[in-house]
Amino acid sequence: MKREVLRLENVTIENKGIVYLDDFSLTIVEGEIIGMIGTNHHGLDELIRLICDNISLKFGRVYFNEKVVNTYLWDTRVTNKVFLIDQKSRLVPDLTVSDNIFVLRKGFKKYVINRKMLNQQVNQTMQELGLKIDPNLLVSQLNSFERCTVELIRAVLTGSNLILLREINEVLSSSELSDFFDMIRYYRKQGISFLYIANHHEEVFQICTRFALVEDGRIVKFLFQDEMNEQHITPFVKPIENLEKKRRIHNSPVLELQDIRTEYMNGISCKVYAGECLTFLDCNNMLIQDLVSLFKSDQIEFEGSIIKDGKTVQSKKDFRNLSEDLIVIPENPIKNMLFSELTYLENLSFLVDQKIHKSLMKRSIYKSIEKEYIKEIGEDLKVSYIDQMSPQSLYTLIYYKALLYNPEVVCIVQPFLGADMYLRVHIAKLINRLKQEGIAVIILTIHVTDVLAVSDELYLVENGRLSQEDKIKENKSVKENYYRYRFEEKLKKNK
Repeated sequence: MKREVLRLENVTIENKGIVYLDDFSLTIVEGEIIGMIGTNHHGLDELIRLICDNISLKFGRVYFNEKVVNTYLWDTRVTNKVFLIDQKSRLVPDLTVSDNIFVLRKGFKKYVINRKMLNQQVNQTMQELGLKIDPNLLVSQLNSFERCTVELIRAVLTGSNLILLREINEVLSSSELSDFFDMIRYYRKQGISFLYIANHHEEVFQICTRFALVEDGRIVKFLFQDEMNEQHITPFVKPIENLEKKRRIHNSPVLELQDIRTEYMNGISCKVYAGECLTFLDCNNMLIQDLVSLFKSDQIEFEGSIIKDGKTVQSKKDFRNLSEDLIVIPENPIKNMLFSELTYLENLSFLVDQKIHKSLMKRSIYKSIEKEYIKEIGEDLKVSYIDQMSPQSLYTLIYYKALLYNPEVVCIVQPFLGADMYLRVHIAKLINRLKQEGIAVIILTIHVTDVLAVSDELYLVENGRLSQEDKIKENKSVKENYYRYRFEEKLKKNK
């Protein structure tokens, strides 16, 4: 019988009248990978804090390594030997890989550090995993995949027998995530346990041995390995339906890239049409930054041609016109596109001054905007302070800001990043709203999940160049070609 690593027994967490975990029970045994998604994010932060730091309980008990470490009867104030890996690095950027793995761990008491011995241990571990990461590299020089790998190795070597993974797909591309899953499987065979919290079931089905669906702080469904398929999960999730697509309005593209070459792009060509969505699936997470810089007319050296409305973009004026007719919605747009000191209406109208070339707008313009959009946006339009608004309302604000500006092209970077199940559906509808107004949409993403519902064309990009499957027009074909051949073998490895 396998040893129990963690048991949450009828746990309830409440703060200021809000119940975050409600009669929550979960058991993780040695060498198990539990997958978890939430229909919303409610209670997930508290769950992680509970497992790591034993925060106060209203009811229930917590067992770690078969010992009671937390109970509603008393406050233990102890931390568990658990390691969390997510989008935020917990490494010291100005120290080397070997220093972060060995020197900073508890119990390391040597006054003289044998650098050669530490590096040998790092290299040995890397060889076991089939990796090559220089132990003398500063952490600040690592990419996202290398950073997550170093954190995983550090967790194992410091004796953590339970590792929490949260939304690591947000920073790892599809190919990197596949390689990271291989490392998880390797350590699982050594008895390490994992709790993997993600935003989409298709992702966790690839790696987990059991699966939990959480809603409003309660587990509403548990699936075992032979039940991890669409048939069993569909009744409990809200999928993004394939949205209705219009026929092509114009035969001439709004924007065309011809053989674009930069540091990370190797001969990218595409055509973007009004009212259609083109998606670049960047399998190696190399393309996005260069394309964004290109679209924003930043100082980036490139070869090839950019053609807008049938005219080659060459002069500074041409590039200025390109940037005026193209809006980029970045990752985490709530943080990067909104101003908390402005009202909802002022945020909505923020880009309009650029369109009409006026730094100060008349009150009559604000009134006109309010009158036009009140039926679609509702009473949110009259809100003075946006800080307390829901993510759904804020995403509506972001996309309607782009809609009001009425550009020819909107480029969206990872539109579903960090969004829960219901927010993903809402974002897909907002993207479709842009298309309905005849705006061309370009999506830059490192994961295929959810973009299929809004995409008219999808380009697979590997190592900066279009792959042999470079253009797949049918969404069904995308799912068959991409998921079946890339992930089916990974599912078999777990059995």
